[in-house]
Amino acid sequence: MMSDTPRTDSLIYRKNTIEMQRHELLDLALALERELAAAIAGIDEERERAQREGARVIELQVKLAEAVAKERERCAKVCEGVENSMYWIHNKRGVAQDCADAIRKGE
Repeated sequence: MMSDTPRTDSLIYRKNTIEMQRHELLDLALALERELAAAIAGIDEERERAQREGARVIELQVKLAEAVAKERERCAKVCEGVENSMYWIHNKRGVAQDCADAIRKGE
């Protein structure tokens, strides 16, 4: 079974002098510190990207909500116009169907 610290283990079990082991351990510590700093920087970049994308999603949600509200208002006006027209009096299909037809036609 492989250790979860293979680089450190390989240094510990070498038959070097104490001085050589100290230098090798320091080199390893420096390398690990650089790797950790790079990993943290990568995480920070991903976090910033996610925040930017989150802000963009919120912006799009607001625009969509505004567009839906406008469309609802337009639909309400169309339905009011159909309901108040002479067309409604002669047509027995119902306001909902008349509104759907008017909306599909872009009226």
